[in-house]
Amino acid sequence: MTMLPFKGRCHTCGHDHDHEAETIRDVLDIIKQSPSNTEQQALVKDAARYRWLRAQHWDTSKVAVVMYPKKNITLGSYCPFDHLLDELIDEEMTNAKP
Repeated sequence: MTMLPFKGRCHTCGHDHDHEAETIRDVLDIIKQSPSNTEQQALVKDAARYRWLRAQHWDTSKVAVVMYPKKNITLGSYCPFDHLLDELIDEEMTNAKP
């Protein structure tokens, strides 16, 4: 997920300071406070990635979600995260379009 920096009340500690959006509540605060076009585009892109990932099935997709990875993933498995996962999903979404 793209992390969005903003200044505002932190829902974790309750203080006003600069931080990154970590919860849906933080994201909604960003939209209310300063809905810039760049921030909105990032949120739309993250939402599209999430919808795409939810639609994948473990036996037919290149990418799937695994619960309890320490128990269910073997050493040497490729488990992309953060920007690597975003890039992989973006590539798969692009390749899937007609």
